Amino acid sequence: MTNTPSHIPNRAKQNQVAVRPMKPGCTTEARRLAEIHESAPAQWIPGYVAPPELVRRREEEFLAASQADKATLLVAEFDETIAGFHWVDTEGHAAHIKSLWVQESLRKSGLAAQLKRAGEEWARFRGLKEMMTSVHFSNQRMLEINIANGFRPGFVQMTKSLS
Repeated sequence: MTNTPSHIPNRAKQNQVAVRPMKPGCTTEARRLAEIHESAPAQWIPGYVAPPELVRRREEEFLAASQADKATLLVAEFDETIAGFHWVDTEGHAAHIKSLWVQESLRKSGLAAQLKRAGEEWARFRGLKEMMTSVHFSNQRMLEINIANGFRPGFVQMTKSLS
C-alpha cells in the first residue's frame, strides 16, 4: 500500500474516492495522518517544517481518537491511498473541525465538501447542535471553503512574538 498523496492521478477520479473512518488502532494510518496534518501549514506559511515530536504526539492523539466516540477521523481513500482526511472532535454541544486536508490534484473537485458533509452527519448522529472550526488567517482557500459551506466568520485570534 502506498500512502504517497501525489499517487492520485487527477480530479476526475474524485467519484471513485471512498470516505471511511480511520482504521481503529492502526499506527501506520495514524502516523500518516499525523504527518499530513502537521505538515499542512507549509502550504500557507513559507519555510514551515513540522517538528517530529509534534507529529508523534498527534499520532498518539489520532490513535486514541480512532478508538473513542468523542472524535472521528474520516479518511478519503483512492486505490488504497489517502486522498484526504477530516478530523472532527466534540466540545460540549458542538462539533469542532480540527483539520481538513485534500490531496492537491483533487482540490476543487468537491472532496472537501464531501468530507465536511460526512463530518456533519457524524455530529448530527451524536446529537450535536453546531459545527465550529478555526482557520489560520493566511489560509484563504480554507476560509473560502468554509464560507461556501455555510460557516460564518466569528472572532479573530491574534498573536505577537515576545522574543
